Amino acid sequence: MELISAERPYESRKLNPQRLEAVRKHGGESVLDVGCGNGTYVFALKNEKQIRGVDYRFYEEWKTAPELFEVAEADALKEYANDSIDTIVSFETLEHLPDPEKALREYHRVCRHNIVVTVPNCAITPGIKKSNLLYSHWSDPSHLNFFTLDSLKALIESAGFSIKEAHYINRLDVRPFVLEAFKLRGPLAKVLSKVLRLLPSESYFITCLVVAEKRAQGA
Repeated sequence: MELISAERPYESRKLNPQRLEAVRKHGGESVLDVGCGNGTYVFALKNEKQIRGVDYRFYEEWKTAPELFEVAEADALKEYANDSIDTIVSFETLEHLPDPEKALREYHRVCRHNIVVTVPNCAITPGIKKSNLLYSHWSDPSHLNFFTLDSLKALIESAGFSIKEAHYINRLDVRPFVLEAFKLRGPLAKVLSKVLRLLPSESYFITCLVVAEKRAQGA
């Protein structure tokens, strides 16, 4: 579990296999990664797809392939014509924007077919609430929007898309927290960790993933 004191700057995040698979499955031939950060997915897919990345600021990692990146706002992709990219992917971006629907309408303008979007899951279960715990994204001062899977789907549909796929990814692991809470270390901690893994439990996830298809204007 990511507690509210944890910090994970976007630059340090590793490639997520579930996000990567979604891009490979739905990306088509050309992909624009909006809010690409240091370019993790652009670099991973540059030999498979025609992929470019944009973000609101420059990242040092871009210097190794500057032709693949540019600085641009998510809601103002001025360098891209209407229907010019098969698929727009936007991972952990909408929660930072003052007007996420404006950005989604810009995605609708630029893409030909699909968008693949992820945001933090902000649904708090009764158990988490009673435990006085929060996902770390609730305490991130850069987060302006707090989505559930249903509210994300509704916003995407309002911007002119039809939902193709919507589910959770990134299962929460409570074992580190439990071991810490009981101050368990060494062999005993390893045994309890294995026991906790075997116990039946609810599945809690920290990320919402939606794949949506562009509807024609007026449809």
